[in-house]
Amino acid sequence: ADLIAITGDIFDRDPTVIGPAAARLAGLRARLGVYAVLGNHDAYAGKDAVAAALTAHAPDIRLLRGEIALAATSPPLAIAGIDDPGDEWRVTPEGARDLEAVARKRAGRHPCLLLVHRPDVFPEAAAAGFALVLSGHYHGGQIAVPGSRGAANVARLISRYYDGVHGIGPSRLHVTRGVGCAGPRLRIACPPEISLIELVGPD
Repeated sequence: ADLIAITGDIFDRDPTVIGPAAARLAGLRARLGVYAVLGNHDAYAGKDAVAAALTAHAPDIRLLRGEIALAATSPPLAIAGIDDPGDEWRVTPEGARDLEAVARKRAGRHPCLLLVHRPDVFPEAAAAGFALVLSGHYHGGQIAVPGSRGAANVARLISRYYDGVHGIGPSRLHVTRGVGCAGPRLRIACPPEISLIELVGPD
């Protein structure tokens, strides 16, 4: 891949694994860089502990915490990212404030990709002019009714943005199922996913 995006939940509640696991992530390489944001499970492990471990053991991973980085494309591609507020079921005022703050920094200068763990902020992100939002959080439901192709799962009761591609006006959201699990280490009719996305310019 030219660029790797990690959309949160890198770690879970056990702080003892953060250092060794961050060292394993140091093997990720991409021509335009590796970018990450923190998810709610990273918050449970300790946001500052996770950030410190990545800095110490995987310094080539750019952790975006309310920041915007510029990838060396022509024209430059801006990559924005915000922390997940850590609340389990809803978008909190903290999360909304962080999105507003990073949107102000964007100022429309370059095409901008937003990394945010929780996809439910997509309407606000689209209104702020982000062309593409990459998220995760729901694991696609993780456990679905077999034969439903993942469509019949509990995540659908929580959010319409539990998986796949969504659009509002010219903005697009991609929600990955991710590679891990929350709660039971089990997936049914909802396989893990690493998404490959090709960005095409207007020409």
